Amino acid sequence: MKKLLAGFIVLAFIFLAGCVVAPAPYENEPTTKQNGLVWRVAPTWEHFADSEYYVYQHLQTEDFHRFWFDPARSLFGIGTETLDSGIRIYTVEEFAQRGGYHDSIRLVMVERVDSSQMYVQEEFGYQWLRLEAFSGKYAVLHGATLLTDFVFNSSGRDRSNAGDVIAVQTDNKWGLVDITGTTIIPLMFEHLVHIDDRTAFARYNGRYGILDIRQTAANF
Repeated sequence: MKKLLAGFIVLAFIFLAGCVVAPAPYENEPTTKQNGLVWRVAPTWEHFADSEYYVYQHLQTEDFHRFWFDPARSLFGIGTETLDSGIRIYTVEEFAQRGGYHDSIRLVMVERVDSSQMYVQEEFGYQWLRLEAFSGKYAVLHGATLLTDFVFNSSGRDRSNAGDVIAVQTDNKWGLVDITGTTIIPLMFEHLVHIDDRTAFARYNGRYGILDIRQTAANF
């Protein structure tokens, strides 16, 4: 009986151990403070790919969608950067009823466009916007609500996020905006890739490190 009980205890221990999620390697790193910035990993890598944590960039989605809004005509649109589809267009009411771009996406960088510059591609019958329709200016969107003005430049491939913060950039300087539309970390980095709501890859003074978002935001 004792052997049977011991066997059950061992099996239970193995089961519980398998349920424990190992923390990301940077979570246990001691913090380094620098000019109000708090780093999980101090900026020492010259290139993004030099990082042993490079695998975590999968959280920077390879997003080929273009999200846009035409304030003059109150139209939202979703377009792709591939040739196999065109754009989908929604009124503000339709878009709000739809729940935004996707129910798992909380924040989106949406570009201001002139949707009158639209044409139909005859070969496939898809609607497209001409290049001159795009302003190159972005706002942060939550659901169907604009949280900021169209004051940001392109954020590269990191155009949407399921969390509560999103990377933004203007004049080649990067920072972070939260779900209230507040710039919680100033635009002061040479590059920034959002990992999760706690950490981000950031390039500062020519070197990459892993920034602690919450502790850094508390200093600004």
